[in-house]
Amino acid sequence: MRLRALRLLASFVILLFATGILWGALPVFATPEASVLVDGQSIAAGVPPFIENGRTLVPVRALAESLGAKVIWEEKEKTITIEAEGKKVKLQIGNRLASSDGRTTVMEVAPRIVQGRAFVPLRFVSEHLGAAVKWDAQKSQARVYKKSLRPLRLGIQKDKFTLMNPLLRPWYDSANFFVVTHTPLVIYTPDMGLAPGLAESWEISPDGKSVTFLIRGNARWSDGKPVTAEDVKFSYEYWKKHKLYTQGTYLDAVLDRVETVGEREVKVVLKEPVAVLFLKGTAASLSIIPEHVWCKVEDPRTYDGPDAMVGCGPFVFERYDPATQTAYLRANEDYFAGKPLVPEIQWRYFETLDALLLALQKGEIDAQMDYVNNPGGAYADALKRTKGLVVEEIPALGVRPTLVFGYRQYPTNLREFREAVSLAIDYQLLLNAICAGHGELPGRGFTPPGIPGYDPTLPRHRHDPEQAKRILDAAGFVDRDGDGLRETPQGEKLSIPVTTEAGLAELVRAAEIVSLNLKSIGLDAFVEALESTVASDKANRARDYHLLVWRTTPYGMLAKPGGYSYFADAPAQYGTCKDPELLEIIREIEYARTSAEQDEAVRRLQAFVARELPAIALVWRKEIVPHSDRWTGWVPMVGYHVCNYWTWFNLEPTVK
Repeated sequence: MRLRALRLLASFVILLFATGILWGALPVFATPEASVLVDGQSIAAGVPPFIENGRTLVPVRALAESLGAKVIWEEKEKTITIEAEGKKVKLQIGNRLASSDGRTTVMEVAPRIVQGRAFVPLRFVSEHLGAAVKWDAQKSQARVYKKSLRPLRLGIQKDKFTLMNPLLRPWYDSANFFVVTHTPLVIYTPDMGLAPGLAESWEISPDGKSVTFLIRGNARWSDGKPVTAEDVKFSYEYWKKHKLYTQGTYLDAVLDRVETVGEREVKVVLKEPVAVLFLKGTAASLSIIPEHVWCKVEDPRTYDGPDAMVGCGPFVFERYDPATQTAYLRANEDYFAGKPLVPEIQWRYFETLDALLLALQKGEIDAQMDYVNNPGGAYADALKRTKGLVVEEIPALGVRPTLVFGYRQYPTNLREFREAVSLAIDYQLLLNAICAGHGELPGRGFTPPGIPGYDPTLPRHRHDPEQAKRILDAAGFVDRDGDGLRETPQGEKLSIPVTTEAGLAELVRAAEIVSLNLKSIGLDAFVEALESTVASDKANRARDYHLLVWRTTPYGMLAKPGGYSYFADAPAQYGTCKDPELLEIIREIEYARTSAEQDEAVRRLQAFVARELPAIALVWRKEIVPHSDRWTGWVPMVGYHVCNYWTWFNLEPTVK
C-alpha cells in the first residue's frame, strides 16, 4: 500500500512538471535576475524579471502597462491575451505555442506562474506588439522601445548606385568592409583585430600554408537556403577566376585550392606559408556569395538579376529607388548573430560631399557610409557647432597624402637626395593645408598608429631646409650658373616632376606644397597632375616617376602590412625599391606564422623606411566622422568611420 502511494505521488509530480504548474511555482531566485527598461524607465514589477534558457521572462501586467497594452486573463484555460494598437498576442501558461494576430508560433520558453504572477517571454511579446528589444548581456538588462523605430538614414557620395550587384561599388565596399548585406569569414574588430564572421572558428596549419574554417551551422541566405562550405569554396574560386578587385588578384597569385569536409568545414590551401597575411587581408575583406545564384553568371561585373543581392549579412536588400537615388535595406530576421535593432537602412546618394554634409546638418541623414571619403579637417569646426551632431576624430589607417620616391630615376634613387627632400618638406604646413590641423606630424617609419606593429619610438619627420641645403651641397648638387637652381654633380640641369592625380584636390594641393618646398632649397620641381587613368598607369604599371604624391587605403595598409606594397619593386607590388634587405623583411611579413611574428617584422620594416626613405608619409590624418545624436551606441572603427558591423549591433535610439 505504501509503495502504491509513493508511485501515485511520483506520477502526480511528473504531471505537475509536464503541465508547467509546479515549475511555475518555483521561487524566482532559482534563475538569474534581469532588469527591464521601457523607453528608459524601469517597469513597475513587484517580482523581478528573470532569465530562463537565455530568455527574459517578465510580469505580464507590468510589461503591458509600460507598453500601453491591455491584458485579458482567462482563469479556466490559463490563457493571456495582450492587445495594443490593433495587434493581439495570445499565450497559455506552460505552453510554448503562442498566437500572434492569428498565426501560431513556437516560443523558446513557455509562460509561467511565479509567486502568483504570470510571467511571459519579454522579446516575443514586445516584438509582436510592434516594440523593439535590445539585450545588454553585461548588465543583464533588456531595453524596450515601444514605438516603431525610425530607419537609419545614411549618405554616400563617392560612388553612384548603378547595378544592384554586391561585386560592384558601392555594394562591394559596403559588403566587404562594413558587413552590410554580405559577411566574410572573419571580421575586423574596431581596433583592427579579427573576430568570427561567417566562420565561428579557424585554425592555421603548422606549416602556415592552410587555414581550416568551421562555418556557422545557423547561417542562411536571404532567400532561405542554408550557407554551406560549398558556398565558401565556390566564392573563393569565383573571386580568383574573375580576378575581382585586389582580393581576387591576390588569390590568383597565392591560392592553391579549397577543400570541403561535409557542409560546414572548409580548408583554404595556399601555395606559400602566408596564412596569417591571408587571414588579416583577404579572409577579412572578401564576402561570401551564394553558389546557387552566381554559378550561372559568366560576367560578374554586369549581372543585375533579381537574385544578385541575395546575401547572408545583417541587412537584406529590398529595393532601389532611382528617382531619389536611395537603396532600402531591412534588418535580417534570420541573421546568425541576431537581428539588428535598427529595422531599416535608407542609403542615399549625393552628387557632392557638400550636399551630403548639408543634409547631415539639417537632420535628413544620420551619418555618411563611404569608403575612404570622410570630410576633410576643414569641415570639422562647422560640423562640431551643428546642434544634433557628434563629431568623432578617428586615427586614419591609410596614408593620404604620401610621397613615394622613384628608384628607377635619378637623382631620387640616391639616399642622400631623398634625405634632403624629407628635410625640405614643411609638414606642419601640409597638416594645416590638407587636414586643417586634424592629425599629427608623421613619423619616419611611414606606418601610422593603428596599424598592428606600429613602432612609436621612431622619430617624426622634421622641417629643416638649411640642413637639406647642406646635404645637397655635400653631394655635389649646387647652383653652377647662378640662376638660383641646382645642377647635378655633372653640371646637368635638373627638372623634377611631382606627379599626382588631377582629380583629387588634396593630392594636387600636397604636390604644390612639396614643389614649393623643393624650390625653396634650389631644386627645380613642378607639379605634373595627370588624368586619373593616366596617373594610375604611370604610378602602378609603368612605375615611371621621380616623386609621386599618392595615397594608401586602409585595406592596402592591412593587406600589405606597413604599406610595403608602395615601397618594393617586386611581383604584385607598386614600389620601385629592390633593396635585398627590404625584400627579405617583406618575406618575413608574408611568411609570419603568428600575428606576433608579423608585427615584429612590420617594426623592422619601419626601421628600414626610417633609414632609407623609399616613401614619406606627408601627414598622419585623423578621419572626421560626424553622426547624428538621435542614435546612441555608434562604434568608431580605426581607419574607417562609425558605419560598420559593430555599430549595427550596438545602435539604439537616444532616449531624451
